[in-house]
Amino acid sequence: MAQKILRKTQLFSMVNLSGSTIDRNEKKGEFPRRVRLSSRAVGWNEDDILDWIQKREKLNFPSNETINRIEKH
Repeated sequence: MAQKILRKTQLFSMVNLSGSTIDRNEKKGEFPRRVRLSSRAVGWNEDDILDWIQKREKLNFPSNETINRIEKH
């Protein structure tokens, strides 16, 4: 079966993180790396994103609202 690639709007709705948070975590190796689709388009492998969500849930990470409050201080 072919890999499903998520575009940015699909990714945002699944992970509920801002673009800058995704970029920052991706650079730190804490978020799945994007896949270049063309010279101007990127996407993310859906299986990688689902795995990341599952791991995050298992580790019982704080909610995104809590993270946002922490980052603002």
